[in-house]
Amino acid sequence: MDFSVARREESIQLSRLVTQHVTRDCFGHHYARVAMRSDGFCGFHALSYAFTASQDNYQSIINDCISIFRNREDLFRFRTSFGSKENSALSVAPHYVAFMEDAVQRINRGLGITEDAWMEDGHLAAIALLYNIAIFCYNSSAQSWDGFN
Repeated sequence: MDFSVARREESIQLSRLVTQHVTRDCFGHHYARVAMRSDGFCGFHALSYAFTASQDNYQSIINDCISIFRNREDLFRFRTSFGSKENSALSVAPHYVAFMEDAVQRINRGLGITEDAWMEDGHLAAIALLYNIAIFCYNSSAQSWDGFN
């Protein structure tokens, strides 16, 4: 087999692979789907990847969310599972910060985390608010988009 035939076959295989991981939004724009680590922090990994081209900076995203939650307690209390369980005075509870720090350590050691540490609507809204951006998430099971701005 000559080199040009091998490259053409490789290109066809790559094209099939890329096509399988491309989705289209309501305006017809195409986007590549990038697999995120499935360790419980996939949402934080995704925003880290979107902002820095690396999933490894997820802890900065978590810290940014906590900073916004301190100033916008409604996002924490009404749009996160952890905050909705909190019965203390209206403030981002210090034990949430400790809880998330522990979750980061667990992820770094390859251990699992509870659902209360997962990214939720409140986190997406906090990041959208902090950076003055709109965040759109595609739900492949429901085949619909959610927007946060």
